[in-house]
Amino acid sequence: MGAVLTINAMLGEEACQRLLAQFPPRHPNVFCRHVTMAYRDCDLQWSLKPQLAMVIGEVVTSRFYTLALKLHGSHLRPDGRPWHITVATADGVPPAAAQEFDSNEVRPLNRGMPPILSLMFIKRPAKQPMPEHQSSGVPSHA
Repeated sequence: MGAVLTINAMLGEEACQRLLAQFPPRHPNVFCRHVTMAYRDCDLQWSLKPQLAMVIGEVVTSRFYTLALKLHGSHLRPDGRPWHITVATADGVPPAAAQEFDSNEVRPLNRGMPPILSLMFIKRPAKQPMPEHQSSGVPSHA
């Protein structure tokens, strides 16, 4: 069993703004900062090199708006939850609530080529505050 930590793949400010231009927030509290790669007791099974993620769909609820991702050839994280990036939440709803969806709630994109995100990893002990932002790649339409 690995150490208790959170591993996030960060989306830089410029990449976040481009993503928000394509997928406007549907709630007032905007996040669009990171993809949680591992949390709690975990053993990391992949390199901490920059990763590419493909936006494959969106989930819109009265509580949150999130984008579903495909990463490492799968739409599911090692813990069985869908890969996602929380775009925005309703007032009083924490960003972690956006992981409370399952794959059949994902609405596929009808926008041509899906955006590709380049993500940069950071490691931090669990329950520590997130940094304002960390530089990473830019969504593209390749």
